[in-house]
Amino acid sequence: ELDHVPSEGGLDRRQELAATQRRIRVYQLALDAIVRAERSTMRKATRYLEKRMRGDLEKLTGARYRRVRVDDATLDIRVFAPERGDWVPVEELSQGSLDQVYLAARLGLVRLVTQDCRPPLVFDDPFVTFDDDRAARAVGVLRELAADFQVIYLTTSARYDAQADRVV
Repeated sequence: ELDHVPSEGGLDRRQELAATQRRIRVYQLALDAIVRAERSTMRKATRYLEKRMRGDLEKLTGARYRRVRVDDATLDIRVFAPERGDWVPVEELSQGSLDQVYLAARLGLVRLVTQDCRPPLVFDDPFVTFDDDRAARAVGVLRELAADFQVIYLTTSARYDAQADRVV
């Protein structure tokens, strides 16, 4: 009978099997706890992101988009499109609208990650795809952001000079 055959370390096969099964249970419990913690963290983070994005998105889009959902698992973003009466993946929006959504998402992520810290924020011409109306609304959002953060905006366009505190 092989069950009582000693292995190299002196334990018989049953003891080895029992020890291996215990390790598997411990590993599985640890993995399950990590997965639960990750899901909980992602759920909290995406709800925070949605909340922060909502206000910025409404300002950026001139109130066209007011509702946003971020998928907890994939981080895919959807907005409620009033003209369709349904949720739309952001990839189906125009390039300008898509860039507005992503700007709102980046600002939300900055707030999530920095919490009470206020590092300087550097923007390298993020509004190239924006028409003048979108660009003006976006600069307005950055001006509001500048109440809490130092905002450095790099651009080759002169269309923002009148709204800047300082132009170099």
